[in-house]
Amino acid sequence: MRNGIVLITFIIIAACTEKSDHKSSDNIKPTQNFYCFINRIVENNSGYYLNVDFIEVLTGDSAVEAAKKIGQAEFEVSETGDTNWFVPNDYFILNTEIDSSLVQVDKDCQIVIYASDETTNYQITEKRNLSPESLRSHIEKNKIFEVQVSESKVIVIREFWTP
Repeated sequence: MRNGIVLITFIIIAACTEKSDHKSSDNIKPTQNFYCFINRIVENNSGYYLNVDFIEVLTGDSAVEAAKKIGQAEFEVSETGDTNWFVPNDYFILNTEIDSSLVQVDKDCQIVIYASDETTNYQITEKRNLSPESLRSHIEKNKIFEVQVSESKVIVIREFWTP
C-alpha cells in the first residue's frame, strides 16, 4: 500500500511537470549597443571580425566630471572669478580598457557611415549597406562607431557622427 502511494505521488508530480524544448529566457541575451574605436577588420575563413576598443561617450555634466577626474577637462575663469569647467563640443570619450576585443561580424550586418562632399558647405551624406571590406577604407584613428551586438555577433555598425 505504501509503495502504491509513493508511485501515485510520483505519477502526479511527473504529470504536473511540463517538459519543454524551449530555451530558458536566462540564456537569451538581448541586443546591446556599444561605442567603440575600430582598430582593424580581420577576415578569415569564417567571416569578418572587428578588433575594437570599447569606449564610453559622455555628455553634459558626466562628461565634465569624468574629464576632471583624469585631468582632461578645460576651464575658463569668468570676470567674477568663477571657474567654469567644460569639455570641447560637450562630449568626452572615456577609454578605460587596456586590451582590445575581437568580435565577429554577422554576415547580414548593416553598415552605415557618413561622408562629407568636401565642398565649401560640407554636406553630409549617409552611406548605407556597405560591406566590411569597404568599411576598411573609412576607419581612422579615434573615429567613433556604435555597434549593435546580438548573440555575440555584430549586426549593425554605425559611424557616430562628430563635427
